[in-house]
Formats: sequence, C-alpha cells, structure tokens
Amino acid sequence: MSSLQPADGNRTKNGSRPVSFYDNCVENGNNGGSDSLVRETQFDASPTQAHCLVTTVPQNIVAQTLAIPNKYLPAIIRYHKLAKALLGLIILLGLAICFLALWLLIWAPNIRQRDNPHWSGVPVLLSGILGMVLVCCFRKEHPGMKKNFFVYSIKVLSVMLSSLAAATSFIACGFAVVHLVSLYTMTCTPSAKLDSTCVCQTAANNDTSSSVRSYHYVDLSCLEVDNILTILVIFSCACNFIAGVLEVWYVYLHWASRYIYTYSKVRTEDNQPTVLTNSR
Repeated sequence: MSSLQPADGNRTKNGSRPVSFYDNCVENGNNGGSDSLVRETQFDASPTQAHCLVTTVPQNIVAQTLAIPNKYLPAIIRYHKLAKALLGLIILLGLAICFLALWLLIWAPNIRQRDNPHWSGVPVLLSGILGMVLVCCFRKEHPGMKKNFFVYSIKVLSVMLSSLAAATSFIACGFAVVHLVSLYTMTCTPSAKLDSTCVCQTAANNDTSSSVRSYHYVDLSCLEVDNILTILVIFSCACNFIAGVLEVWYVYLHWASRYIYTYSKVRTEDNQPTVLTNSR
C-alpha cells in the first residue's frame, strides 16, 4: 500500500481543498483513538468537522409512525354543529317523552301499552346520547391513516339506533293520533262523576250487525279523560313526531357525509386535479 501524504501535498488546480479528519491526524502525528484525535484537533487552526462526531444523539431518531393530534383531525360528520344541535333537541325530546311515560305509568298504570310511549322515548334518548358522544369525542381519519374500526362500529351503531328511534317515534305518533280520533268519536260515561271510572264507547245505532267498540279507563274518571289525558296524548303525538323528523334528519347527515373531505389537489401531466377524499 502506498504511503499517504500530508494535506499540504494535496492541491487542486484552483487552490487547496478543505482539510479532512485524516489530514488533521497526520499533521498532529497521532494515530490513537477517535476521542483523543478529536480533543487534539478541536483547537487546531485548520477548519475541521471532527468535533461533530462526538454526539449523544441516537442515530435513528425518526419514529416509525407519525401520530396526528386528535384535535387536528376532521369532524366525524359533515355540518357537525348542526348535528350537535339536532342531537341536543333529540335528547330533550327523549327526556320529555320518558317523563311523560313515567307520569302515565304512575297516574294511569292500567292504560294500554301502546298509549304509553315509553317504548319510543327510551330509543330516542339513547340515540341522542350516543350520537352526541360520537360527534363530540371522535374524529374522522385522514386518507392513508389506519382505519379505526372502533369508531366505525360506534358510527354504525349510532345510525342504526337513530333509525330504530325514528321508526318507533312515528309508530307512537300514529297510535296517539288513533287514540285522539277514538276519544273524539266515542261517548264517555258517566261524564260528571269524579269518583267513578270512565267507560268510552262508540255511539249506538240501529244497525245491530255493527260491533260496538268500547274502552274502560280503570284508573281515570271521564273528566280526567276528556281534559288531562287528551292533552297528554296530544303532547305525546307532537313530541314523537318531532323526534322522528329530527332522527331522520340526523341519519341523512350521516348519509350525506360519505364523500365530504377534500385534502389535496395535485396537478397531473394532463393538468387535471387529482382529489383525495375520505370515503368512509
């Protein structure tokens, strides 16, 4: 192997090249370890980068995966402020229907089950709470991120529960309308006594073949049926109808949020933008 020459002998056409670490070692006449060489060459007049070799920073400091803070991710649903307002109203209506059902259960425990809207109030209340948790606590993933199946399952559960709540609300509203029509067409007796139960039946006619419909309100008098019960049934009909409309609106927002987020536009060779969207 040929002997190596000092840095003074290595010249370029236009001038001297930068002094290397080996040149400094040869100039100082030291062939020891790297630590001693660095210490000896740190204060040398010639420029060098030998001191950069002494570091405590790990060689691989790049993380395998880069996590985006949750607050910078897009909302789980389009028009999330409108969704929050709808869910707030749904929760209030669910509480109102559940309170009405509890009142009817205590005041008239023997009333028909279809006329007590507890089976519609509970789904409405639960769908509102679950939807509010989904909209406020979860975010949508950016394209390329790993899919969060837990968030996706919560979203599917919220949509299914809202659909069920909408169906039960409209059914309860229909039963309330039928109850109101029946009260309007039936005659309730005795009408002036508070200490006797009320029996309501259709008006009798000469046609004996037609069946006579009747219903006995065991826990209520006719004055309570004509006044308080009628108001409660109207309130139940209105709350269930509004809750059903709001639930359908909330489900529509989920359906409309299938393709909403545009993250970047890249110009291609044909000068057409390529749009990346989140399709979930």
